[in-house]
Amino acid sequence: MTRVGIMTPGLNRGDAISNDAYGMVETLEQAGFETVLFTFSGESDSPWPTYVYADARWKLDRADDLLIYHYCTVDENALSILRQLKCRMAVKYHNVTPSRFMAPWSDELAFMTRLGRMLLNRLVDLPLDLVIGDSEYNLQEIRRLVGDQPNMSVLPVFNHVEELLTRPGDGATVGYVRQWPTNILSVGRLAPNKGHEDMLEAFGAYLGTCRRRPHLHLVGSHDSRLHAYVAHLKAIIARHDMADAVSFHPIVGQSALGSFYRHCDLFWTGSQHEGFCVPAVEAMAFGLPILSTTAGALAETCGEAAVYADNQDEMADALNLLLDDDERLVELRRRGRQRYETRFHRRHVADRFLEVIDNWINPRNEISSPEAADAGHWFGLPHAVEAVGRAIANHPGLGQGLHARDRRLDLVLWILSKGRQEDNALAAYVGSAELIRFARGLEMPPAAAHFSPAQRLVWTFSRQAQELFSLQNRESVASFSRWYESGRRADRWS
Repeated sequence: MTRVGIMTPGLNRGDAISNDAYGMVETLEQAGFETVLFTFSGESDSPWPTYVYADARWKLDRADDLLIYHYCTVDENALSILRQLKCRMAVKYHNVTPSRFMAPWSDELAFMTRLGRMLLNRLVDLPLDLVIGDSEYNLQEIRRLVGDQPNMSVLPVFNHVEELLTRPGDGATVGYVRQWPTNILSVGRLAPNKGHEDMLEAFGAYLGTCRRRPHLHLVGSHDSRLHAYVAHLKAIIARHDMADAVSFHPIVGQSALGSFYRHCDLFWTGSQHEGFCVPAVEAMAFGLPILSTTAGALAETCGEAAVYADNQDEMADALNLLLDDDERLVELRRRGRQRYETRFHRRHVADRFLEVIDNWINPRNEISSPEAADAGHWFGLPHAVEAVGRAIANHPGLGQGLHARDRRLDLVLWILSKGRQEDNALAAYVGSAELIRFARGLEMPPAAAHFSPAQRLVWTFSRQAQELFSLQNRESVASFSRWYESGRRADRWS
């Protein structure tokens, strides 16, 4: 029986990363795997025995044992132990907030976040068999360090939304919310990267023009080291004279949280750096319309279940338009529920996780460059076999599993983005007149008929883009364009 270890700094139910770790353990146990939990202190609130990091050296002493390490913060002790293990290793990367967000408000947190991102470089020294990101955005960050690996996967965070949905309502919370005709909800700790400053400025501007008197509920705790930041937020509230329109809820139980989701009219996140965003998934599950920025992985998580606004003016305008458009709100509710059910429901995440584990334990055979022609249909691309053969010759790991359509799509996208940056011949291929003619001939939804050849290629060969954007209306086209431009700025597409 394969033994699988799950290692993370701490485990406390209610924390997103802990919930992800617990979801992995529960899924593995149900599938018949033997699992072992490791935390820094050896303590957790789980029903499973938990061991300290160092115990991994004897609990996972076989070469075919597996360990999944959740990287989310400064954790030099874990990295030291991982270098000593003989088992097969994977890392699940949850992202670390860049220090620039913390620097104006806390020297200590700025140092901790800076160190947390610096220590990512040590992942390069580990013999990793598998790299998992909560999102493609997180995976891109890891790729910059370890390069393209043959076994890299996106796996959404396990969530406990079903438990939240079945919780009984909290009467006090419901009564509190019903004091106002319109209620806007934001969930997440009060931290500079979460964008509360822009939200409050935009909300103040909106209050000056709207006909109603909505209320903004900020649900989330704050670190005592960020007291200056919280004081800054309260100063914005005072300057806009909206103390009666904004309330803070630092400690909220699950029943109260469910009641906020169930009885508010809009979920709003102004986050400037986000590796996934569990509250957005919770909002979708409750059918709560979403207003979001496109920062980090937010567009990837929310897809067409959100309206996007990235600065204070856009946010104020979006509030005006959304809260007066009942039809749009109803449609966003429908899209949110559908996206949760088809992408983030626990059964979907569990199935995807077991697929990742199966591919890790039983890797698909790689093919060589000469065999590329037999790998399957290459979607009508001109000179595809030559381009694919060159990519595989330079990176043999890219030849893994190409008999599967999704893997062939991923390889074509790699050629269009990363490959052309590394290889002059692939760059010439991507810029060739033949490929441009092919791109212009691709069938696109009518709303996207104006797309450039590069945009057409990215949407056609990016599985992520096809999942996120239907391109059936102007809103979807605009959302894709923002996503595409963010990729250009990150040097993924051009």
